[in-house]
Amino acid sequence: MKLEFLPSGSPECPLIRLFAFNEPKVFRFRQLLESLSNGTKREVALHEQEGFAQVNERRLYLRVGNSDKGLRAVEPGVFDCVLSETAWDNMAGLVEPFCKPEASGYQWLSERGTIRLLLSRDGRW
Repeated sequence: MKLEFLPSGSPECPLIRLFAFNEPKVFRFRQLLESLSNGTKREVALHEQEGFAQVNERRLYLRVGNSDKGLRAVEPGVFDCVLSETAWDNMAGLVEPFCKPEASGYQWLSERGTIRLLLSRDGRW
């Protein structure tokens, strides 16, 4: 799965897109989201996870918070997505259809914060 920050080029920008994945990789991503939703983990450094390739050297941290602050830049090249356990559970549900081989298309995972988060099998939306 590739992780890329797009600062401009579309009305939906800025956004981080997760794309170019197969079922095992998106299933692993869903497991990470579930670990945030059920309290197993409080933080995941997505860019450090096996199977995630950075397109433009960006770091993305997923964190559990008391409220849904969404995705934002915390310093150049470093992004933080802070959501409640309930919101992480919601996101895991949005990812679930992509775990099937016939899945295509895209899904906005988060539109909270100053940056959107997109999941797209082929990178398009």
